[in-house]
Amino acid sequence: MSISFQSGNNGLVEWALGCDWTGGDIANVLDTGANCGLDCVNYSGCSHFTWTEYNGGTCWLKNSGASGPVSLSSTGAMCGYTTGSTSSSGAGTSGLNIHNWCGVDVTVQLSHDGSCNYGPGGSASNCGGDWAIAPNSITNFPWIADSEGTSVKISKSGVSGILQFEYTLSDNLYWDLSDLDGSGPGLVGTPFSGDNVKVSPTGNGSGSGTCVQLKCPAGQLCVDAYQNPDDSDTRACPTNTGVMWLDLCETAADGF
Repeated sequence: MSISFQSGNNGLVEWALGCDWTGGDIANVLDTGANCGLDCVNYSGCSHFTWTEYNGGTCWLKNSGASGPVSLSSTGAMCGYTTGSTSSSGAGTSGLNIHNWCGVDVTVQLSHDGSCNYGPGGSASNCGGDWAIAPNSITNFPWIADSEGTSVKISKSGVSGILQFEYTLSDNLYWDLSDLDGSGPGLVGTPFSGDNVKVSPTGNGSGSGTCVQLKCPAGQLCVDAYQNPDDSDTRACPTNTGVMWLDLCETAADGF
């Protein structure tokens, strides 16, 4: 049976159903098939990957010593390889990759320890600075690792409100998604209430403990995002997790 690969994750990988690579194993992580390619992209030395339903979903990361691919009878398995096109996509291999699937611009402003002075690539700006992400584009914001809190404030063109991705990188990478303060101090007001929103940890630690994917379906109250100050929705990933993906307005056809 022939194996037909197709492009995925914005050209970062090629993947196919019902196949496997033999040998070359370097690590494995519990994760979804949709994230397996990104796990490989963000794991040093990984060039090939296989996903199976083992243990609820396992991504097997492999190096260039893998041979194949070989066909499997199970369509529940998937295999693929990285394309090496990370830099041209706007995505990074560490930090927060924001993917704007919306049909309009989204705007990002970072507040770090009370100031707004970091942006894509670690570039400096003042509190008046913000960064527009065009439709179907990706922008990477490197982690700020100084044990101080950072709020990534995201707005959507033509819609009022702010969505916040908040994190602190200290002994762990503590993070959350918040709808609070979106329409004023202490008030809920995300501009993406009618859109799908997804946060996906990848790499080391993903799929374990609270270092797991967070989904906010369109038109529903996001129970995993902060709606009240007393909520307990902060999550933790290892400091070397690598990259997280924040997908805005992603459709089911795109992978939500």
